[in-house]
Amino acid sequence: MSRRFSRGPLAAVACGVVAAMLAFAPPAGAQDRRGGTAPTMVVRGSGTFEVKPDIAILTVVVTTTGDTLERAAKAHEERATRAATALQQLAAEGVEIGRADFDLAQRSQPRPSTTAQKPEEPSFRASTTFHLKLRNVARTNDIVTRIASTGIIEVRMASFQVENESQALNEARREAVRDAREQAEVYAAAAGVRLVEVVEIEGDLASSTGAAHASLGVERSVKIIPPAVVSFRANVTVKWRIGPRL
Repeated sequence: MSRRFSRGPLAAVACGVVAAMLAFAPPAGAQDRRGGTAPTMVVRGSGTFEVKPDIAILTVVVTTTGDTLERAAKAHEERATRAATALQQLAAEGVEIGRADFDLAQRSQPRPSTTAQKPEEPSFRASTTFHLKLRNVARTNDIVTRIASTGIIEVRMASFQVENESQALNEARREAVRDAREQAEVYAAAAGVRLVEVVEIEGDLASSTGAAHASLGVERSVKIIPPAVVSFRANVTVKWRIGPRL
């Protein structure tokens, strides 16, 4: 016995829709091929922005040694108090004490004794490091000289910075993008093509330079000249889609 099946109206409509979709669908992978072969240009740009420093950061330290932890700590308490008082007196000159870090450690390990040599006594060191901020950069040298003249404070480092670094870094980033576009326009003109649109931007880590260092010990004076400018640098990689000239 044979059986015959007939299609209803809904089945016929469904088959028609599928046929239409197959008839008008683009060949498989055609869009991917078009997108994958779209010509592009990659250019790396760099930018620099310079601005006058408006902050000096000073790192100063007070150090005391002793043959025991207790003696080093006790002697250091008096020296650190004197140093803090001297630094606080510079507040009228625009000096701010950011923070103070204390450290107490053994300076050297005693060597084993021998019959020919007396054993070395242990030595301990206590230190307090002060981090200072000076807004009047032009007075940096005078302030450092006054700090060193106390005879108990050692200036370890002086660095010059810009308070609003984010704004300066953004200016350097803008310069990097402008540089990348200028290069891309030159390449496009030379190659006889045009820039269509940016398809990708990748920025590198922006940075600043301009630190100056000074190790003074207990010297009475030192000449520190702040840099004229602090430089901020940024790099960017930009990818353009290019096309024929119109």
